[in-house]
Order: sequence, then structure tokens, then C-alpha cells
Amino acid sequence: MSLVVFIPTIAALVLLFIPKGQEEWMRWISLIGTAGALTASLVMFIGYYLSVYDEHLTDAPNALLIKRAEEDAKWHSPSAKSPELPKSEDWVGRRSWIPHFNIEYYLGTDGISMALVLLTTVITFLAMIASWNITRFVRAYCILFLILETGMLGTFLVLGSDAAADVLPDRSLGRAAA
Repeated sequence: MSLVVFIPTIAALVLLFIPKGQEEWMRWISLIGTAGALTASLVMFIGYYLSVYDEHLTDAPNALLIKRAEEDAKWHSPSAKSPELPKSEDWVGRRSWIPHFNIEYYLGTDGISMALVLLTTVITFLAMIASWNITRFVRAYCILFLILETGMLGTFLVLGSDAAADVLPDRSLGRAAA
């Protein structure tokens, strides 16, 4: 999931080192960055479908993202005594980022966010092709375009944030139903 989110950012960083006057290269690197995010999201979609969707067809209540996130939270809690690792097919990733402030890097996906990630990467890839004829401020346009894609993808994959729960309907509905 992190790869899907940060491929466009890596491409934006590469654009900083392209010399002025190489606008064609800048466009191609931006297109490659959006194509990389699209490819990674397709791989993620196929992996999600094979590991989560098919596995939980018979156990629908436990297939919800909120249930999988709660299981992941139990495993990461300080009182967890089980040495058993969580299932890798849960599509929930959590790492401590700034422990002093209890801030975590926390991503996850479910059916609706997976569809939104796939749709976002397809549309940004097509939008990059459609904006090929931009002639002024090409570097700035491409960098901002790729950072925008990173932000959109991060929005659809973030978990554990009250701001995300307020903005994203699938998170708030999942909490209300729980």
C-alpha cells in the first residue's frame, strides 16, 4: 500500500533534478510515475481480491475493514501477550512513527477504498496524458500533479485518523455500524 501512495512522490522528487529546458523528459517522468502508481494499484487490487474478498465470502461480518483494523489494534496494543503475528492478507499496515506522541503510520483498505484507489490512479494517468501540451511551468505543474495524486491516494488508504473518519464516508459508516 505504501508503494502505491509514494510512487508519485518519488517521481516528483526525480523531477527536481531534471535540468531546465528538458520539459519533454519531465512529462515522461510524470507519466511513468502515474503509470507506476496505476500498475501498483492494479497489483494491489488483484492481491486484495484474491486474499481478502474470496477468503471472506463465507464470513462477511469479519470481512469489514473496521473488524480487521480492530484485530490489528488488539495485536499492537501494549497488553497484547500473544506472540502470534497478524495475518498478512488483512491489508492493514501499522508502524509506530513518533512514539512519544503516539503517532502511527496506519494504512488499510477495504472494497470501497480499493475501488477509489484504482479509479484515482486510472484518472490521474489519463489526466497526465491529457495535459501533455502544457508549455508553461511544466516542472511545477508535474510536481504538483504528482503530489496531488499522492494526497488523493493517501486519503483513501489512511486509517486511525479522526479527520479521515469525518471526511471519508466508508470509515464513518463503518464506525457507526460497529
